Amino acid sequence: MATVQLPHTHGDPEPENLFPATTRQRPSVKRRILWTLRTLATLLVFLLFFGYIGASLYMAENIGDAPRTVPQVQASIGSHYEDVQFQPHVDHFIMPGWLFHSSAPNKDHKAVILVNGWKAVRDNPLTVALAHDLLLDSHGFDVLLFDTRGTGGATGGRATLGNLESRDIEGAVDFMVTRGYPQKRLAIVGNSAGGAAAIMASADLPNVGAIEADNSFAIVRPLLDDGWHNATYLPGSSDWLALQFGKALDINASLAPVDVVKGHPERAYLFFHAAQDTFITVDHANALRAASANQASRLILIKTSLHAGSYLADPVAYRAALIPFLLSQFAAHGG
Repeated sequence: MATVQLPHTHGDPEPENLFPATTRQRPSVKRRILWTLRTLATLLVFLLFFGYIGASLYMAENIGDAPRTVPQVQASIGSHYEDVQFQPHVDHFIMPGWLFHSSAPNKDHKAVILVNGWKAVRDNPLTVALAHDLLLDSHGFDVLLFDTRGTGGATGGRATLGNLESRDIEGAVDFMVTRGYPQKRLAIVGNSAGGAAAIMASADLPNVGAIEADNSFAIVRPLLDDGWHNATYLPGSSDWLALQFGKALDINASLAPVDVVKGHPERAYLFFHAAQDTFITVDHANALRAASANQASRLILIKTSLHAGSYLADPVAYRAALIPFLLSQFAAHGG
């Protein structure tokens, strides 16, 4: 067998270094500080960006959220009532309510429709107290309390700060008419955002006897800006993205009940407002009253800081203004 002759070498061969060592110079302290600052700045930008998106989504979503349970307090309001339900205009879902019958004779079928405010259901303290006392009034008013969209037992919709709740009110009026109550003897009494919705609905309900708004806003945009600022500490004008999300959820940042009041001088409105309210300030009430050219329109200020708490603060003064207004407006509408 042939053998292979290896070349003669002197000593062991040196291993070949395929990755020769190099000397790495450590970055200077200044460069390390700059890199850290750039990284932190980038992270901060991302956090602010996604935080802004998250806060905008939260604000838009929060506006439409409302309690979905209704404590059974009807027995404390009146003993003669019915569980009822009906649909709003346009939308196809069910709004439940209680229709109370007056303790006094009500041969001419007078009735008051009470509309709850933002994040409230039909059992809120104002509507419960007012409904109870209206039922006992010697003039004989029946009273309807119901859950607007997205609240209480309503089967659909979301709260919209008065934007679409006007449809709910129109559905309530239709229901009451089917029960034998003439529109000219119906009054709509709305609380806070419910008051704004009552004003908005009045444009399409010229035959309804009377409209009363308690602590309504004149224009909704300042409230949205304030809510954004209070939640994020950012300027109110920076809520653009939240308003865009809100628009997809039927929140109308341009909603202005004051324009409806101004556009309908033939309609008299009664406005109540808590004089020291810091949530919806009295400037809104003054603007609403100033917008009405109807001499029968009135603004009653109640000395309290409790938002929409006018009736609870002074029920005697409240009824002393409300009842004559309702009766006079029923008569003005032929009722």
